[in-house]
Amino acid sequence: MEELQRLYPQVIPVLNYHRMYCVGCLLAAFHNIHDAAFEHGLDEDQLYKDILSIIAADKSLSR
Repeated sequence: MEELQRLYPQVIPVLNYHRMYCVGCLLAAFHNIHDAAFEHGLDEDQLYKDILSIIAADKSLSR
């Protein structure tokens, strides 16, 4: 999760929306999206969709 936030900081509000306060979390360096969704009791597919949609929207704006 730490790398995701570093590469795509625009996903941080999405994580916060899902009550995943990964910024500053010591486990963020070790968790991937699957792990984080499991630990927070979230639907992994929906979390992926939300993350990918914000990244795609950001990329389309930068064209």
